[in-house]
Amino acid sequence: MSGKVPLPVVIACALVILLIPVLLGGALYRFSEFLLRPPRPTLSRGPFGEPLRRDGRPLAVLGVALDDVRSSSSGPKAGALVTEVLLGSARQAGLRAGDIIVAADGESIARASDLHRVVEGRRPGDLLELAIRRPESPLGGSSGGAGAPSTAPYEARDLQARLSSIPLDPADLGLVSRDVEFPGGGGLKARGWFIQAPARPEGPEGTVVMMHGNASNRRAELPLAGPLHAAGFALLLFDFTGRGDSEGNICTYGWREREDARQALRLAASLVPDRPIAFHGRSLGGTVALLAAADPRGARVDVVVADSPFDSLADEISSQRAEMHLPAWPFEPLFWEVVRWRGGFDPRDIDVCREAPRVSVPVLLLHGTLDNVVPPEHSERIAKALGGPHETEMLAGAGHNDERPSEVVDHIVSFLLREMRRAGANCHSAVTRGSRQSFPPWGSIGGAS
Repeated sequence: MSGKVPLPVVIACALVILLIPVLLGGALYRFSEFLLRPPRPTLSRGPFGEPLRRDGRPLAVLGVALDDVRSSSSGPKAGALVTEVLLGSARQAGLRAGDIIVAADGESIARASDLHRVVEGRRPGDLLELAIRRPESPLGGSSGGAGAPSTAPYEARDLQARLSSIPLDPADLGLVSRDVEFPGGGGLKARGWFIQAPARPEGPEGTVVMMHGNASNRRAELPLAGPLHAAGFALLLFDFTGRGDSEGNICTYGWREREDARQALRLAASLVPDRPIAFHGRSLGGTVALLAAADPRGARVDVVVADSPFDSLADEISSQRAEMHLPAWPFEPLFWEVVRWRGGFDPRDIDVCREAPRVSVPVLLLHGTLDNVVPPEHSERIAKALGGPHETEMLAGAGHNDERPSEVVDHIVSFLLREMRRAGANCHSAVTRGSRQSFPPWGSIGGAS
């Protein structure tokens, strides 16, 4: 009996050995592309390049996040899966995460794009007749991953949803803004809006610098801008570099964005001098707010509101890697090097808990209990690590991108008013003694819009 290995087996083994690094390299590149270049909405286009206005007016929206149905053992084989309810109008209609929309105004819905097409033909305020299939257990009961509906039995329901719209610029809220431009991280230009505080004899309460999430832009902060402005605050909303209409092509999750935040503080101090300054940030914006507050390097922030921040980028990547059933070794060591090569930073350096003990200003942490993007344990760990006074509010039943209800908005406004008035008294005392740094006007400020 010959001890030689048949030639076809040798060739097959050689192909497998050659194929493994190719497949691993492809997975590393795709994963790094997903991390560094998430969807990028701009002022004129949505995250996938879709128009946002028709005849000068905002387009209608249903107010939910959707995905295609990919598999189901007991429910519909096709439809638009509701992964998150974002707006109060959709919640009032009775929509829930896990619902599968199979028809809208009598038109069959096979995938999410079909529903987008139906909604695009409507106007804000229109009623949309929906036929849905609802699982008897919530979305979280499925083990099929994103796009996979629950394996529980489904029941048929008919709902009416009133289409809404979202503000696309301050003018949609009746606010007058000015375009601003300032040098951000890496020498790139950051662009945003400055909204002057309402005229009052006692002057503005201060300035709130508002920062968005990674697959978003400054527009995402507009729903909170109205109540904050009405409370007496000036507002600075800007796009992180690499996001929205600012310069740059990649998201660095706080490595470069914290410099954007520091420079935004300097601009805010020059636009509204001798008044306290607060950060409000959501998701990535909340993480950046905490990182910048830990090391302001010049301009000092007085108060921080962080909604749904992540505490460690490396841990978040590890969680997503596990969900994709990829091995920790050799994937993670190689992935850190790929990100360093493509993005110029090491994800392991983005760690809020490591820097949180240096945050001495008051912090309000908010987090949804049903956040499946950044689980609420992130805020719990940050709260334990913070070095200064802080409050934590867990939002029962809320997801990562949910519209915050009026009672939460009221809490944010009241927290900022209370803490910034305290900071304002200290600020006035410091200015009287001549010890508070004043920054000269700088950056580029456009006309009102």
